[in-house]
Amino acid sequence: DLLGPSVACRFRRSVEPACGLYALRHFLKGILMLSDKTALEVLLLSRLYFYTLLHKSFGGEPTKELLDVLCGESTKDVLEEYSDDETIAKLLRYLASIKEKKLSDPSFFDAVHDEYVRMFYGFDPDSAPLAESAYLSGNGGYFNEVTLSVRDFYRNEGMLPAKYPRVPDDHLSLEMGFMATLANRALQMFRKGDLEAFRIQIMRQREFLEQHAVRWTPLFAERVRSGKNTQLYPQLIVAASAFMQVDLGFVAEVISWTEHSESDAAEMPNDDDQAVDFASLNLVVEALTAMRLPHLEDNEFESVDTEL
Repeated sequence: DLLGPSVACRFRRSVEPACGLYALRHFLKGILMLSDKTALEVLLLSRLYFYTLLHKSFGGEPTKELLDVLCGESTKDVLEEYSDDETIAKLLRYLASIKEKKLSDPSFFDAVHDEYVRMFYGFDPDSAPLAESAYLSGNGGYFNEVTLSVRDFYRNEGMLPAKYPRVPDDHLSLEMGFMATLANRALQMFRKGDLEAFRIQIMRQREFLEQHAVRWTPLFAERVRSGKNTQLYPQLIVAASAFMQVDLGFVAEVISWTEHSESDAAEMPNDDDQAVDFASLNLVVEALTAMRLPHLEDNEFESVDTEL
């Protein structure tokens, strides 16, 4: 268990019975009031891991390696940090059932692959669109003012889709990859102790979630929720939407804390009772980042000059 006992568990005793985002906000307030650097770093790493996993899962065709990671202990540890949200708890239980009953069955992998092809390549006429603009533009179209707004966010952070302009900038995988990149930048700033740069980076993430990701993914999740004979991706999409709602609450609390904190992140005390193997966890995140999937290159970024 790389994360040790769930950070959330250490604060639940002091929280009135609650669930979902309400409970998460309360134990986050407990973490931030205690100025516990270890606990906060765990959550920063957890969100980086899950955004990276979502980027991979929605951006490339599934492989046995991807399924092993989804059903593995590291993913379980990370999702448990957010399991006060019932939708994420359902995903945890579903992945556990896959691991127990289906993961070793070749026919299950074939079914997951077929589901990905139908949903993500549009071979199913009833499949839901995978781009934000289809939900928020008003006419169901792609490559419009919504797309341009997303592109501006990317460009301002020094990146554009590597296949630009041949793929929609607001594809679900690209938006998750963007959030993973920003989550990593925020984590590195926090580790350096640069609280002001950390706050600015977290604020940018809140802006993107509020203006884009959190606005359309619930609509997407509602479309895929009603599907029949689902294998994996609808469950993952619904949980991703719930996770971003929770993460929006997290970044709001972090911003509030940074605005009222008088100390640098480097001066925050570590909790010696919280045993976290950060070196091993870093390796897990690095391995996930390096994982290659078929056609993932269609949904990746390249660096650009922000002044262009």
